[in-house]
Amino acid sequence: MDELIKVAHKLKRNREVRAVILMGVDGNFSSGLDLVDLNDPKNLGLALYELAKPTPSKFQKVCLIWQSLPVPVIAVVQGVCVGGGLQLALGADIRIAAMDACLSVLETKWGLVADMGITHTACDIR
Repeated sequence: MDELIKVAHKLKRNREVRAVILMGVDGNFSSGLDLVDLNDPKNLGLALYELAKPTPSKFQKVCLIWQSLPVPVIAVVQGVCVGGGLQLALGADIRIAAMDACLSVLETKWGLVADMGITHTACDIR
């Protein structure tokens, strides 16, 4: 997440950039957060801190920062695009989904609120 936020800030300052394309690798956009990382107590503590603080969390920033870029941001969605990955795609100005794209917000299946920006970005889909 930190790297994506850094890249977005660099792109925001670069006047030669005309558009940004967000896409995954190996036929998938993103399967969301890597829950294996949360097995590390240090990572879990940082995640809980991010979620508990009153200002936008790192989880929200990584999805919403793309809306602050002065150029169009396009998400090319194919394969798996779930959870945080879907919320990242919704932060783009334009989303192009392949016929094989599998979109899901799994948090709701577990009774959780998807809080990485979807409640803000989903309202703007046209």
